[in-house]
Amino acid sequence: MSTEKTRSKNEVTIEHLSIACKHYEEMKAAGVTHNHSIRTLEFFCDVYAKMSVTKNKGPHNTKKVELWSKKARKYKKAIEDKNIKAGSVVVIEHGTPQRAFAGLVYDLWKKGKLGEAGLDQLVEKHYRLAVITREEDKLLNSKKLRSEFFQDPEERWKNAGIVF
Repeated sequence: MSTEKTRSKNEVTIEHLSIACKHYEEMKAAGVTHNHSIRTLEFFCDVYAKMSVTKNKGPHNTKKVELWSKKARKYKKAIEDKNIKAGSVVVIEHGTPQRAFAGLVYDLWKKGKLGEAGLDQLVEKHYRLAVITREEDKLLNSKKLRSEFFQDPEERWKNAGIVF
């Protein structure tokens, strides 16, 4: 019997992220738009980071997210009691937009520094999930805070006026 840790087939590894970074470059070289070529890398980065933070292998779920904005907390009990559907009033927000986070991972890879230590530092500094209201999400979009880079998620949320 093997004593090695059994790994889920869905667990994203450094090797997978490296392949996704290379794939991103190949797609761009083939003339595919940035928007389409980076999507696989975004997905793999999100799964890796989410596994590191929440240990959750499945899709994002409000039950697995600890950080709720003050306004979103008003709906928490009704969502838990299934009196309202979570998606109708709240969304799960990535503190650092997925594309920006994928760009940070890609930069590490380009420098030849994509490894567990560097990636874990990125996750710790930039990866946060929070539950916010749909109105707060609109604030993030209307203020163009999806494309602007911030030092950390808390600074971005503060700029949007989201209080936790």
